[in-house]
Amino acid sequence: GDFQNFVGDLAAAERAKRKAMALDPKSFVHPMNLADVLLSQGRDEESIIAAEQAIALGANEYGYDRLTVGYLSSGQIERARVAYEKACELNPDESNVCGTNEALVLEAEGKTEQATSAVKALAGRLNAEGNFGAYGSESTIAWLYAGLHDFPRATVEQRTALDKHDWFPTFAIVYALGGAKLPEEFSTDPQWLAVWNDPRMKAYMDVYRKNLLAWREGEDKP
Repeated sequence: GDFQNFVGDLAAAERAKRKAMALDPKSFVHPMNLADVLLSQGRDEESIIAAEQAIALGANEYGYDRLTVGYLSSGQIERARVAYEKACELNPDESNVCGTNEALVLEAEGKTEQATSAVKALAGRLNAEGNFGAYGSESTIAWLYAGLHDFPRATVEQRTALDKHDWFPTFAIVYALGGAKLPEEFSTDPQWLAVWNDPRMKAYMDVYRKNLLAWREGEDKP
């Protein structure tokens, strides 16, 4: 399901996640990841429900991470801040959860300078330590910079992610608030687009584009 989501096969990803939930109903991982898939589909309210289900099953800060993003994507900024603060309370040392959500909430509140500082801090830790918490990578930093419309920095991080063979190189575009996007729907900056047109990404992006457009056209929905 995770891999299907990252190649834009959103309906197949949802089916896999729901099957996992049916087979293993007490695990918080599956509704937590379903929240990711629903976010990619632009189904924000349903993503919030899935995140709440994950929290009820014990997802803790990771569940509140998904809840924060779901609230932000649906425009519920005050609730997003409450969820983000709860995630930090549960695990203040997990910079991937607390730090990324801090940057997202600050950006949604219009505090661009503070949000940029928060992302730079995460990028600095990544460069110094090789990670900044669970799931932390250059793709995550690219996602945050893209959300701030800072495409020069997003491009640098995305290129580094590609050079390092990131497992999920489409993170920055598949988890766009409001639903998965194509690179050019973020920006037509030539350097940004060049990363996605890199020969090493061609086959991947051909599949992603085909799958995402099929989803939008309603050719493969549950």
